[in-house]
Amino acid sequence: PQHSLPDVFLWLIANGKRYAYHRILARDLIYSTTEEESGAHCGKIQDIFLKLPGKHSTGPASWSIQAKASIYFWMGVVNHKGHFFEGLPIGYDLSHELRNAERPGAMAPNNVHYLEKSTFQMRAHVYQARSLIGSDASGLSDPYATVYITEFAKTTQVIEETLSPTWDELLVFDEILVYGTKDEIKKNPPTIIIEIYDQDKVGKSEFIGRAIAKPRVKLRENPYITPALEWFDIIRGSENAGELLAAFEMLEIGATDVPRLTEPKDVEVELKKLVPHAPALNVIYPVPKEVRPHLAKFKLEVLFWGLRDLKRIHFMSVDKPRIDVECSGKILSSTIIQNAKKNPNFPNMLKFIELELPVEETYAPPITIRCVDCRSFGRYTLVGTHQISSIHRYLYKPPPKDDITKYKTIGGQIILSSHLNEENLNNLIDGYGMQPLMGTQLQQAQMKDFYGNRRSSCDQFTLYGAVCVTKM
Repeated sequence: PQHSLPDVFLWLIANGKRYAYHRILARDLIYSTTEEESGAHCGKIQDIFLKLPGKHSTGPASWSIQAKASIYFWMGVVNHKGHFFEGLPIGYDLSHELRNAERPGAMAPNNVHYLEKSTFQMRAHVYQARSLIGSDASGLSDPYATVYITEFAKTTQVIEETLSPTWDELLVFDEILVYGTKDEIKKNPPTIIIEIYDQDKVGKSEFIGRAIAKPRVKLRENPYITPALEWFDIIRGSENAGELLAAFEMLEIGATDVPRLTEPKDVEVELKKLVPHAPALNVIYPVPKEVRPHLAKFKLEVLFWGLRDLKRIHFMSVDKPRIDVECSGKILSSTIIQNAKKNPNFPNMLKFIELELPVEETYAPPITIRCVDCRSFGRYTLVGTHQISSIHRYLYKPPPKDDITKYKTIGGQIILSSHLNEENLNNLIDGYGMQPLMGTQLQQAQMKDFYGNRRSSCDQFTLYGAVCVTKM
């Protein structure tokens, strides 16, 4: 049953047609003089995402955002209406309507004029994503990212056929106007929305997921601090759709210690109209070296052994399977098993590729393993996928080198030795007669080795069974 107070509906209407809406519970907006009893969103500016009405409000159609609105809601009894503007960001002009808000019959102002406002440049360091959802029939995607802040949007380039794209791109938003005092802006900066799409060559791009972030604000009087990349969860509906590695910063216009933009990438990118309002990109700036992870060259070796228990796909048996191992945007493919029923093992087992991977484990991309069936007429059918989240689990670590200084050496050779004393000689047996060496044999043993040869100047040796080891 519905509560006594009806819920609030926000509609987007154009030409008399309802396009999108958002529903807000009344209990989240109700005002109370006791702060603990007020609604969670009462007297606060919040970003609202509008969705399609009717049957399109659930399922895949509801994943994409139709519109975003920044709304300030306040709902309370008439006796408390003088408090409706207390949650607004400080810096506005106290107009005649606001001064007389408590008077009976006084109406709320149509607009609020801000005296304090600041202009910023927003830099979005979009480096990479991992564990994305495969949208194509091949199990991969052609992802690109669109970044939204206030009424502006910019789009990255498209990375084809991957679930862990590395965009390595810096998106620059000039002249972002934000209202309020500087302290209020730093405390509550504008919300940034990042949407990931799969570009289809035919038809509309498919929505993969969405991430929400807050930028770091750098005021003119504050020193500049290099931002650090963070992982942001990508959500599609109620499910997790991957992670985004990025950093966002808002720099007040006029600061002198702001670093210059990096040199643009020396590549020609085929620009496509991904979204209607996205401006054309002439240059692509890479993420600065101070922000991006530290990379090192690695070699990924894979031993392809074989496949077992392959199930039918689309009512057909899997006869010619192949394994694709993807890491950091590169794919290592195995040889094709020509007949999985007769011999399910791969003819060529060991293969490798060279990669540039982050040294820090936090930034390491996953390993995606895909099995495809190579069918007639050049068709490839996805059989299944598996993902290894941490590549550092498989890093080769050489055993620690032994310290040679703790051993006795001669000419650089390690001598495994023990002193030849009377106690050792009593335990020493004759290799032929199996009798202990006694009496005069003791003096001879001190001058000769186990085999009767004259001993070296080392005068030390170690016995292992019946073998004498003098060096390694």
